[in-house]
Amino acid sequence: MAVMFTVCLITSNFFVPRLWQVGHTGFQLSGAVLLFPVSYILNDCLTEVYGYRKSRLVIWLAFALSAFVAVMSQIVCCLPAPAEESSRQVAEHFNSLFAMVPRTTIASLLAFICGSTCNAWIMSKMKVLNKGRYFGLRAILSSIGGELLDSLIFFPFVFWGIMDLQTILKLVFTQVVVKTSYELVILPATSWFVKYTKKKEGIDTYDESISYNPFKFRDDYAPEVLETFINKHQGNDYWVRFNCPEFTSLCPITGQPDFAEIRISYIPDVKMVESKSLKLYLFSFRNHGDFHEDCVNKIMKDLISLMDPKYIEVTGLFTPRGGISIYPYANYGRPGTKYEALAEQRFAQHQ
Repeated sequence: MAVMFTVCLITSNFFVPRLWQVGHTGFQLSGAVLLFPVSYILNDCLTEVYGYRKSRLVIWLAFALSAFVAVMSQIVCCLPAPAEESSRQVAEHFNSLFAMVPRTTIASLLAFICGSTCNAWIMSKMKVLNKGRYFGLRAILSSIGGELLDSLIFFPFVFWGIMDLQTILKLVFTQVVVKTSYELVILPATSWFVKYTKKKEGIDTYDESISYNPFKFRDDYAPEVLETFINKHQGNDYWVRFNCPEFTSLCPITGQPDFAEIRISYIPDVKMVESKSLKLYLFSFRNHGDFHEDCVNKIMKDLISLMDPKYIEVTGLFTPRGGISIYPYANYGRPGTKYEALAEQRFAQHQ
């Protein structure tokens, strides 16, 4: 999907200057309308399956490659004219086409960062709010919001001084309507592809406690790196235990490092935490200042928000500082179930 997304984005920049009239309506469309909606569909799929964080990474990768193509096209345009007269006309046509590529690339960067952020924000927020239901509704609503913002930035930037304002606004309106209609038509295929990918990958990411800042890739404390996969044995209870013997955080008073062994045990329901993402999450505490008790409770609450487990407990075995060692313990059982009673029992028996 990342490769297709990048190809659609770069190719669309070449198709933008080629306008065409829609019947006898007086409305015009850019040639990019054939491919650019596909990038939004892929963005929806990436966000739905892998989450906003992975989608953001793919967006920046695509734009880095798009910028590279723009720079290289300008270098080629600056090369001396060909020796043969018959080739000079071809070179002039080439230069006239690629002369707009940097302008469209800059406009695409500004517009798509804003539009895709809006698109992904609506997708992920609605997914969490509706607990994963109504994919079609959030795909269309997110596309309307993203495409509208994208077009309002992109087309004035590219065609200002080339077209009058009324024509640009007509172009914006037509683009949004056509692109959204494009997505409506292909929605059944998109829904099928999303379901297939979730089943194939065993991933269905919910963006809990993440940052939607498009320029924010890593925090000192980064709960957004946590990822889940589907529990394939939901019919029976079983324990999952993690042991992290090299946990490090910072004392909020002195700024000195605190070392601990973190033990996590839980009974999964539908979702389970992916171990590599858990490792990255625990590593993110290395430059984070918090008290020992806060770290343990924060870890437990983040995992509850991520997975909604039936039961979970977290223990922190912190090494002595100043002659005192601290062992915080926190647990949780789903309210109104037997796991709530289990939590009370284990808490009462904890030593």
